[in-house]
Amino acid sequence: MFPQIFIRCCLTACLLIAGFAGGAGHAQTQFLPVLTAEAPTDATTDAAELPKAIRIDYNANVICYGDSVQLKAIYDEYGPISRLRCDWFYNGQKFEADSNQTRIVFSPSSNNIRIWFALYDDNLLVGSDTMMLYVTDAPTGYTMQHDTICRGDEATVGVAGDVGGSAGSYWAWSTTGTTQFINDRPLVSTDYPVQFSQYPIKEYGYKNHCYSTDTAHVEVLTEPDVTITGDSTVCVGNNTVVELGGASDILWSDGSTDAVYHVNNLQSDLILQVRVTDRFGCRGVRKWQIKAVERPQGEIGASRDTLNLGEEVSVWIAYTNADSTVWFNQAEEDTLSFYPKQSMDIYADLYIGLHSGGCTNRIYKHLQVENNLKVHFPTGFKIDGVSREYKPIGIIESNKSYYFAIFNRNGMRLFETRDLNVGWDGKYKGEWVHPGVYVYYYKETYDRFTTEVNGTITVVK
Repeated sequence: MFPQIFIRCCLTACLLIAGFAGGAGHAQTQFLPVLTAEAPTDATTDAAELPKAIRIDYNANVICYGDSVQLKAIYDEYGPISRLRCDWFYNGQKFEADSNQTRIVFSPSSNNIRIWFALYDDNLLVGSDTMMLYVTDAPTGYTMQHDTICRGDEATVGVAGDVGGSAGSYWAWSTTGTTQFINDRPLVSTDYPVQFSQYPIKEYGYKNHCYSTDTAHVEVLTEPDVTITGDSTVCVGNNTVVELGGASDILWSDGSTDAVYHVNNLQSDLILQVRVTDRFGCRGVRKWQIKAVERPQGEIGASRDTLNLGEEVSVWIAYTNADSTVWFNQAEEDTLSFYPKQSMDIYADLYIGLHSGGCTNRIYKHLQVENNLKVHFPTGFKIDGVSREYKPIGIIESNKSYYFAIFNRNGMRLFETRDLNVGWDGKYKGEWVHPGVYVYYYKETYDRFTTEVNGTITVVK
């Protein structure tokens, strides 16, 4: 029993010394899948695939600069250890860790770091393990997109940039591809996510936590990418046009080859077919359907057909089989209120389909606007009588401006005001005027329209 334990300890010590010597050498310039200190030989391949009783467990062996790695010493399969001590080392330096610390978190600042640990029971070395830790920057490349293809064609997508630089050196595509560029023949529009790194991502047993991701998109056309513009709804008997955009090698069902197709005197529903080639070289058939409908009908109602200048009028539309309406002033409500300034014919357009054309009908309504006064003037005024003031009697509107004045028979102005709430009290310069005949003058203005009137009143005492 003693010789076996002695030989085992000697072999373990030799491995540990070899690990120290490896760490003191120059940094490796190639990343290799060195995961343990014991490289299997042909004779021991099957045995080497079994997990070692004492080994390093890690969450990653490839990380980005600034990240941390978690390391753990595994010894459960070895057997009970009465007085455990675990020492950690990296590139010839010892970690500042307490005894019995079997888990550590390490944030390296350089690349190609050899890490190992030694496990002791009291002062007896019972085992060790070593690993390589690779630290790098995530590549900055991006996917090149073959944006649009015809169904059945081959698409090529890849990571743009220099291999070993911005594009990385290893790639893992969602299609299981592992090269910088891949080819595929998708039947539908497809996204192609990819991970790329300076180190292996899924191969060779690496646990790579430092990689970039991006997605390429391939749009698969099931029909030619050609725009068709025109009316889809047209009044019976009307003409219309349908126009193609981005098309070549045009052939309509009637044999015409023009990008603009004319439909004259439409009488029934129509389906147009055209065979075209788009800018991607996709060739196929596109269709355009036109529905023939009866012209929309309606009429305009109004709160009053005849109104005085300055009055507000409300108008509305009653219609059938129309999708939308537009008034003469481009308003699109069913009801409209405004102040007409003169007699006018107002109109509204009824639409089925788009406002640009298709099927429309214009309906009219006549509004009669008269410049009539809404005030009247008493023919007499008794000084200091029941009515203390003489002024126009009637409706005063806020949207109009007013002027009212009183003159004697010689044309001398005795009173004036622009506020019809204020009237003439029968005085001039504080004295009662003499009984007799006097002249009034009245003017009201709305916008640029003016109405004037004058007359006489008899003043009595």
